Amino acid sequence: MRIISVFCLLTLLVLVLANKALPSSLSEIENIITKLDDKDYKFVSKISDKAWKVKYNLSDSEYEFFVEVWPNSGDFETDLIYIFTFLKEYREITQSDLKELSFFLKANTSSVERGFFSLFKTSGKWYLVYNITLRRSNFSSYIYQTTLLIGSLFTKVYKDIIKERKY
Repeated sequence: MRIISVFCLLTLLVLVLANKALPSSLSEIENIITKLDDKDYKFVSKISDKAWKVKYNLSDSEYEFFVEVWPNSGDFETDLIYIFTFLKEYREITQSDLKELSFFLKANTSSVERGFFSLFKTSGKWYLVYNITLRRSNFSSYIYQTTLLIGSLFTKVYKDIIKERKY
């Protein structure tokens, strides 16, 4: 019984310390993004007060990601951190593009998919985007690094699917 009590006390201590280690401000989040220590990671630029551009290397390929805090209300329970990458650009969407897009947009209903796909139009072009969303309350250096690795793996697979038209 005493071992269980000690284990519970240690678990509680770890949870309290982990909670204290979570970033409590936007500047602490930016510090994680700009100073992540990983040989495969490269901070590229700050886009705005709440958005950054980074790159991650995986298997001799470099993947570009954008990181954005939204809406940045300061509320850890409602603020989200989006980590996303552009998979493909379309000038106009053709009939064959619709088949490709339906493959990716159907994946949004999968319970095994870590992220989700979206399609948007700006400046006369359509973009297929792969996005992984994290709650600000769960953001840490380790979670961020793991998310970039997973995002790079999925991005590689999805770009290969597009290239080889295996949808």
